[in-house]
Amino acid sequence: VMLKAGSTAAGAKAAKSHTASLAGSDAVFASACKQAGIIRVRDMDEMFNVGTALLCLPLPRGKRVAILTAGGGWGVLGADACAAAGLNVVPLPQETMTELNALLPPWWSHGNPIDLVAGVFQEDVLKTVEILLRCTAVDSLMLLNLVPALPQNIVLGADKSSLSGEEVRTLDDALSEVLARLAAMVKEHHKPIILAWEFGFELVDARLREIAYQKGIPCYPLPDHATAVLSSLARYAEYRANLNPLPSPQA
Repeated sequence: VMLKAGSTAAGAKAAKSHTASLAGSDAVFASACKQAGIIRVRDMDEMFNVGTALLCLPLPRGKRVAILTAGGGWGVLGADACAAAGLNVVPLPQETMTELNALLPPWWSHGNPIDLVAGVFQEDVLKTVEILLRCTAVDSLMLLNLVPALPQNIVLGADKSSLSGEEVRTLDDALSEVLARLAAMVKEHHKPIILAWEFGFELVDARLREIAYQKGIPCYPLPDHATAVLSSLARYAEYRANLNPLPSPQA
């Protein structure tokens, strides 16, 4: 994973006053990275985001994505970001649609993104994740918002800028259980789950991201951040799949 300074004319000019005085052609550098399988990132945040995903998650088999969202707006943002990044938000096959229709309320979105429309909670959310990971037309899952999967005693609608010790323990236990189950599904199906959730209260978001990383399901603030990570994983997986084996040494 590489971040290159001096990718613009202004940056290259500034680089001349430092040790990296030969910034070079950015197009040539980009081609070299592509040939070598180097994941090039845009900024420091993306460097750490992609690095975390590579440490925790399996590579997707392809670019086919399912988006599971607790709200339609984030699902649309996720779909737009995926399309712009070259990922394919695939139509779901009929057998998967049949499974989802049997589980979800009649008003679900009946398509991909799968919008739960604030009507599905806890165990049914995790069952939906299982159905999507089992689907042969899906290579990876983007999960937008974890709140519906949490136990109902976790109330996050109020101002959670401060939490009591008991509230922190309850939240940590709930997050640990749900994220551990998601990690087990990732391991079973060998498909990545990319999680995005920013609740807006720093303490809650910080607890989520720390526990998510510990459980192997890294969490990102917004759908476009999650999409950038997933796109990098998919491109690197494609590079790995296209590697030619080295020729046998001559006798």
